[in-house]
Amino acid sequence: MAGMTGVAAHAKSDSSLVTVAESAPATEATVKIPDFQTASGSQLSTLATQVLTSLGQMAAKSPALVEKINAVKTALAGNQANAALSSLAGLSAAAKSVPGAEDLAGSATQLVSAWALKQGFDTAKISGVLGALQKQDFAALAAQGASVLGKGGLTGDQQGLVKGVLNAYGIDATKAAGAAGALKGLFGK
Repeated sequence: MAGMTGVAAHAKSDSSLVTVAESAPATEATVKIPDFQTASGSQLSTLATQVLTSLGQMAAKSPALVEKINAVKTALAGNQANAALSSLAGLSAAAKSVPGAEDLAGSATQLVSAWALKQGFDTAKISGVLGALQKQDFAALAAQGASVLGKGGLTGDQQGLVKGVLNAYGIDATKAAGAAGALKGLFGK
């Protein structure tokens, strides 16, 4: 993996700045994910954009991946949460073709998903979803997403955001809601 740019991203807890330090050729890229409960949408957007930029540098020889990266970055810059989530489709799969890029794509998906949710919700209403994203616990993400969708009272945009996050991780919202409902019925809750 020689010739790739390593990334160490640090979200400063005492300010709204997010910095990315780029090093000489490295064999591994790492991203420090901030706490989704306390990070602002602006911090998440900035860090996601920086991660996507680094991913784009790694993927320079993969036009399909660069196209996906640019689509997500454009949606982030335009503050278009649903478009950003839609653009994530296939990002991780395309990143598999570039050595070392898969982890960065995963971090970008995680950051963009948290950012998108913060665009449409009060953090308290989606804390369970954000917690599952933070831990990368996809079973909990499915359950929490289904729970939020099942409570009702959501706008169409809010439903789209939750479904978009679930879809970014390959989770079918309808099946997740059905499974959650079946478990509630099984345990009588």
